[in-house]
Parts: sequence; C-alpha cells; structure tokens
Amino acid sequence: MVDRRNSTRRQLNRLAHLLRRVNGELDGEDIAASGDRAFAVGDRVTARAPNRDLHVEGDRKAYVRNGALGTIVAVSPDRRGPAEDSVAVDFDGIGRIDIPRSFFDHHRTPAGRPEVGIDHAYALTSYAVQGSTRDVSTSRVDATATRSETYVDITRGRHANHLYLTTAVDPLDGEALPRVPPAPADVAVAERLHRSTGELTAWELAHPTDQLQPAAEQAVGI
Repeated sequence: MVDRRNSTRRQLNRLAHLLRRVNGELDGEDIAASGDRAFAVGDRVTARAPNRDLHVEGDRKAYVRNGALGTIVAVSPDRRGPAEDSVAVDFDGIGRIDIPRSFFDHHRTPAGRPEVGIDHAYALTSYAVQGSTRDVSTSRVDATATRSETYVDITRGRHANHLYLTTAVDPLDGEALPRVPPAPADVAVAERLHRSTGELTAWELAHPTDQLQPAAEQAVGI
C-alpha cells in the first residue's frame, strides 16, 4: 500500500498488522514498540535508517541498509526489562540481524533527526517506493496529490495497480451554512493533477496534444 503522508502510512501499517494477527498469520506474542506499534514473528518490516553497527554475525558488510525489507523471525523480550528487548529480522538479500529496542524504538539519528530504525512494511510512502517494483500495488490519492507522486504511486505494481480516490471528511458537516457540494473525488483529483506542476510523464512527452483534453476526461485514464 502506498500513501503520500506518513500519518496515513502509520495507520495503514497498524491495521495491516492487526488484520494479519486476526487471520492467524503471525506467530507468538507481540512485542510492544514505541508509537503504538507491535511486532510479531512473521511481520514484514522495512529499515527506515541505516546502521553499520547492526550486521549479520561475522559479516560487517551485511549491515542494516536504509529501505531494506525483511521478515521478523524471532522476538526476544528480556527479563531484565523492556530496554533490553530485541527482534531478529531476516533481511532480503542481507541475512539475519538482531535489532535492539534502542534501534527499533524512537531515537535520534546521528544527524539529530527523530526516527524509528524499523517499521512495518505493509504501507510505504510515495517517496519510499520510488524505483521499486511489487507484484501488486494499492495507492490512495486525494485532491492534494501532485503529478509526480501520483505517477510513482500508480506504476509500482508489476501485475496490477489499484488506485483509491478519497475525499476529506468535513469536520463542520451539518454545522455550517448551506454551500455548493464539493466536486466528485475523480473530478477533484483530475483537476488537481491538471493544475499540478512538475516533470511530465513519458506518455505526455510522447503525446503532447493529449494534454489538451479536459481534466475530467483524463481522470478516466487514471
């Protein structure tokens, strides 16, 4: 799943973890983590920061790389206290690495930026999936999306790309004076993309006359 906002990404990841738990796809007990997260054996995760000190035993070149994907193969609560907890992740193409709580919980990077070392990989941001390919991709797009973000979102799936257009809920609905109803989601998104600036897609470069179509008609292609 792909979304442009980190807040939505985190919500989708929590829901995906809970859904897999309910369906019996995760083993053992959860280990709690900061940010209202929980990890279990079977969870798919991604590294959100690199760390050369965390590596496969005996191979310092096989370390945690930013964006690396993997599967949790063990969780180890420590009797001495939560601060000593760890999880073991089998990173794709790298190998098994033990991840301490000091890394998978919220902490500050050497540059001073607050971050978590690993997070669930069921949902990623548009920025994080650039250049990657999945069998199936599901993206959420609303009327604040940019052309470049939407192009990335709808081209990640090898076999299928599913696009969900959404509109924001009005917090004052029913409490304000009557007003003109908002445009349907497809029209609002199409108009936004039509106005959005940025790099042109390969299709637009090859077919410049197609840009003269009304934005609502272009929505059909989306």
